[in-house]
Amino acid sequence: MTAEEAQYTTLRVERDGAVATVTLARPDVRNAFDEAMIADLTAAFTVLGQEAGLRVVVLTGEGKTFCAGADVNWMRSSSTRSIGTRIPRPPASS
Repeated sequence: MTAEEAQYTTLRVERDGAVATVTLARPDVRNAFDEAMIADLTAAFTVLGQEAGLRVVVLTGEGKTFCAGADVNWMRSSSTRSIGTRIPRPPASS
């Protein structure tokens, strides 16, 4: 499966020849990072790194703001969890 074919909840991936565009798609919160976006970005870039012929990845944001940083609500809720459960680990390579 290509990164463009994969289903992400917080981003869109488009490919045009040797160029892939990854768009952060949470404009309602200024594309702030949360656990889901970190997992989506990790998965997308893992797949993109294996795609033949890809030379450039453009990272952009939907809406008026590229990215506000970390989602404060997510940070607040993750502060009560242990460090090992705060950021998802990338999938094991096969």
